Amino acid sequence: MHRMLLLAVLALAALPAAEGDAYRRVLAAAEAHQQRQPGSPGWSAIAEAVETGLREAGLTPDRLAYATLVPQTRVCRLEVAGVEVAGLLALAPNGAVPPTTWGRDLEGPVVWLGGGTLAEMAGLPVEGSIALLRMGSPNIQQVFAQGAKAVVVVGADATQWQASRLFTEAPIASPRAWLPQAAAEAAGLTGNPVAPRTGRLRIDVRWADAECADIWALIPAAAGSSPERASQTIVLAAELATAGAVPDLSPGRREAANAALLTE
Repeated sequence: MHRMLLLAVLALAALPAAEGDAYRRVLAAAEAHQQRQPGSPGWSAIAEAVETGLREAGLTPDRLAYATLVPQTRVCRLEVAGVEVAGLLALAPNGAVPPTTWGRDLEGPVVWLGGGTLAEMAGLPVEGSIALLRMGSPNIQQVFAQGAKAVVVVGADATQWQASRLFTEAPIASPRAWLPQAAAEAAGLTGNPVAPRTGRLRIDVRWADAECADIWALIPAAAGSSPERASQTIVLAAELATAGAVPDLSPGRREAANAALLTE
C-alpha cells in the first residue's frame, strides 16, 4: 500500500493552514504527471506536496519506507508501413506477467476489428495480424484465439469495467498495448484499406525494483480532552501511488483528490 496515513484522536484540533492552499498544492503536484507509480517523479512530487501541507499545519510527517516492484516499459513501439505511430503505451501485466513480444519485433497486417465480434472479423486477415480493438470490447481473448499475434486497444480513456476486460486471471504473457483514439485516427488505423498495411510491434516491459513509503503524521488530542476520548485513535488514509490498465498513463485523479482533501 502506497499511502499517506494520518493518526488522529477523536478530539481533533483545528489545523492552522490557510483553507484551500494545501489542497491546491497537492492536486497541482498530481496533475503535473501522467502517473505516480512508486519511485517515479510523480510519486515524489505528490509525496513532497503532502509533507509540505502537513508541516504547514504544524504536524511532523514521517516516512515508513519499503521496497516494491513496478512494471517498467523499456520499449513500446508500433510502426505501420514504416512510419512510427506516436502515443503507444503498454498495458498492465496479466497477474505477474507483463506484456511482451519476447525480445523481437512482431510483424503482420494491421487490421481494425472494431468490437472484435466474429461478424466484424469475417473476411479480414486476422490470423497473424496486429489487431486493433475498440476500448471496452469484451472480445480480446476471442481475437487472440482467432490467431492474432498482438492486440492494441484504442480509446480516449478507460473506465474500471472496461479495463477489466483487457486482462485474464491467468498469468499469460501476451503482446497487448493501448493507443489513444486521436493517434489511431490520425494514422488512419480505425478503418481497413483495400490492401492491408504491414505493421511491426515491439513491447518490452519488465519488473523493476522501486522504493516507496507510507507518509504518516500524528494529530494529538485537543487540549482538555478526556482521557477516555484521548486514548481512542482514528486512522485516516489516502492512496498516493497509482496503478491502472495503462501504468504509464494512470493519473489517479480520484486518489489525488482524496489525498489533497486529507492533507487540507
